[in-house]
Amino acid sequence: MMMAQDMTEQNGQGMVEVVETTDENGVVHYFERIDEMEIDGQAYALLLYQGTEEDEAPEEGEEGYDEEFVLMKVIKDADGTPVYEYIEDEEEFNRVAAELEKKDYDFDIDEILLDEPGSQN
Repeated sequence: MMMAQDMTEQNGQGMVEVVETTDENGVVHYFERIDEMEIDGQAYALLLYQGTEEDEAPEEGEEGYDEEFVLMKVIKDADGTPVYEYIEDEEEFNRVAAELEKKDYDFDIDEILLDEPGSQN
């Protein structure tokens, strides 16, 4: 489970919604929110990994750049704060990914990670 804080930043192409999460080890991860959808009453977010506090991900065009798209379940805690969870159930992940395929993105839906960013499949 990852606690989150939503922020909005401006980059060279406009406003970007940034999701800041803290994992179970206390490491802060940054994601750009690409899309959010609701399926069967459950919210999900498509995020683009941006790196950690200590290690910022390379930007497009830089050496080592690799887009890591992550699909997460979004739940609200008792205070209404969004909590992001990796989708551990492969069937649920595939169902949500199938819904994403219906949208027109500039990337291959197969690039979405089932595992945490930076992990080896």
